[in-house]
Amino acid sequence: MYYNNNIKIQLTSMKTLIFPKIKVTSIAILLFLSECQLSFCQTITTSFAQKIAQYDELGDFSCGLAKVRKGGKYGFIDKSGNEIVECSYDEVGDFHDFMAYVQTHDWKYGYVDNMGDLVIPCKYKRAQDFSEGLSWVNDDGPWCCIDKNGKVVFTLGIMSETRTDYKDGLSVITPPDGESSIVDTKGEVINLSARSWLGNGVSDGMILCEVPSGEDGNMKNVYIDTKGKVVIDCNPDYSYHPFHNGLAAVMCYQSEAEEGYKVGYIDKTGEFVIPLTLPCTGFDDMDDFPDPIACCEGMIRSIKTIGNDENGDFSFLYGFVDDKGNLVVPYKYTDAHDFSGGLAAVCDDEGKWGFIDKGGNIIIPFKYDGVSWNSFQDGFALVQIGDKYGYVDKQGNDTYSLK
Repeated sequence: MYYNNNIKIQLTSMKTLIFPKIKVTSIAILLFLSECQLSFCQTITTSFAQKIAQYDELGDFSCGLAKVRKGGKYGFIDKSGNEIVECSYDEVGDFHDFMAYVQTHDWKYGYVDNMGDLVIPCKYKRAQDFSEGLSWVNDDGPWCCIDKNGKVVFTLGIMSETRTDYKDGLSVITPPDGESSIVDTKGEVINLSARSWLGNGVSDGMILCEVPSGEDGNMKNVYIDTKGKVVIDCNPDYSYHPFHNGLAAVMCYQSEAEEGYKVGYIDKTGEFVIPLTLPCTGFDDMDDFPDPIACCEGMIRSIKTIGNDENGDFSFLYGFVDDKGNLVVPYKYTDAHDFSGGLAAVCDDEGKWGFIDKGGNIIIPFKYDGVSWNSFQDGFALVQIGDKYGYVDKQGNDTYSLK
């Protein structure tokens, strides 16, 4: 949930990519800065809308491709609606690092690349997404890391229940019991024996973890860097969250006179950039109350409790503040998603979704019954009207009106 519109293009010796006045053949071109995102102005066409009408399930675009389902089988289409990977798989993942896992009828996993080729045969019983050129796979033995050619880079020498994606060359390994560990891209375990919990792994070059706060057995949070050095020693009275785009949310409970829970944001020195003044629900550990919230594209989705509805449930309104804490979009929406590709999906009091820009201006009208969380991360947003799914571009052209 952090975006920089960039592109990676991969070519093989038998494939050609043509740009205006440029023809590139027989070389592999890699253009990337962070994730797989396109900076071109992308528009939905009538041809695209007609082509996708044959599918009974659509997915988000990532790395220029979206998963689709037809006849109970999955494949991938491009932004012209062409079927790049035939709908022949029982399960597929989204593209990450220009690779996506696919599963055959015999429950075996392999990987396709963004050119549509099956580059790693379906032979694994378990598989995860690629990140930083590596993926975790398993076939009833120890988990191992493979590269994009399917070569085993190393086999994990410790038991693991979960393995995070690689970020900054590190993955957090959580065993069935005991302390988490950090593994680098060569399989070397980095000794962090004083840390008992490593959260969700590396985020923005930092790791939020727990350490003993004294002989009483209590624990406290600290942030460590990718070398294991403590960078920020946290206040035990506050609740801390991972860094995103240079900021980390910090939550605390203030007196009822000060309206209960508040959230602020610190930088990587531990200093408050936004003081503990923003409203929040206080339910940061519950899926239904996803706050405090990460800073995405310089904007923070902020949630304010406004009371209880007729059923006694909490009622909220959403707005947006900038990375200095200034309220840019007032608290007036019943739901909202993070900014992605310069726009954010917001829901009005009638339950319809539209899109606003960073000034709070309505760019795409409120007409959709549902929108994907990853809207516009790759040019098109997945939307829903009734029980029908489709796509909309940033100009408001959608596949419903162009059929």
